[in-house]
Amino acid sequence: MRKSGFNLAFIGAGKVAWSLIPSIREAGYNINFISSSKIKDAEKAAVKFHIAKFSDSLKEIPPKCNIVFLTIPDDQLKKTAEQISKTFPDLNKKLFIHVSGVYSSDVIKAITKKGGKTASFHIMQTFPSKKRVILKKAFVSVETSDNPAKEMLFRLAEELGMRAFSIKGAKTAYHLSGVIASNFLTASLYNAEKLFRETGSDINFFDFIGPIINKTFNNCRKYGPVKALSGPVERGDIHTVKMHVKYLRKNKTLLLSYLLHSLNLVEIKKEQGKAAPALKEIESYLKFEMGSYLKESSR
Repeated sequence: MRKSGFNLAFIGAGKVAWSLIPSIREAGYNINFISSSKIKDAEKAAVKFHIAKFSDSLKEIPPKCNIVFLTIPDDQLKKTAEQISKTFPDLNKKLFIHVSGVYSSDVIKAITKKGGKTASFHIMQTFPSKKRVILKKAFVSVETSDNPAKEMLFRLAEELGMRAFSIKGAKTAYHLSGVIASNFLTASLYNAEKLFRETGSDINFFDFIGPIINKTFNNCRKYGPVKALSGPVERGDIHTVKMHVKYLRKNKTLLLSYLLHSLNLVEIKKEQGKAAPALKEIESYLKFEMGSYLKESSR
């Protein structure tokens, strides 16, 4: 059953749109228009999701569309909002929603000059391609100064099976938490797989590493990262740390990553309140190696 009173448009036909559009349609909302700077991308999405109208021009947004999602790159948000404000003389009773994790709704405030409402709706999920990502159970942060918009977006999230929560400020910190937990994990696994290949083993790396990754995550969830800490830094094993550093000298980027992460582990260990003399020795050694690295890099 279609939702009456809501007519949606999408500006941007990228990865997020390809997951958000089908979910919204299945929830009963009408999507009347999609645009993209590349007309072929807009057409593909329109055909795929049975959207009646598509264009590469913002001028073509139908007047009846009262909810507009901006699923475009972050660096295009401000410029696009300014174009919309210049193009349409009256944006009253229209809600414009961007999906950026790092920016607040202020980045599209140009729209408010013509009476439009603004909000951000960021889904804490990874979208590696245009292949649909199921959004159920994902968390979504909602930020807006307009209470009706907030209520509408919370209701939309519920209808999509997502878990919405409000966020007022510090969106950069919010987004960083996701980047560090997700993107940096990808980098860590990339590096770990490369190192594992140096053993000459032909077993699947992710089958091999999966159990310890899952156990670590579950321990962090159950006990918290401080209590879940394990490994050579946690047990004060400086000999193993030195062996690691020696092995990594051939790979400067990975060495830097190891030194920084190990110093971070030292700080976590300190939070346990059990800082033994061995930990101080490890910390001093890591800082010395970091200083040497930086000195060599500046030459």
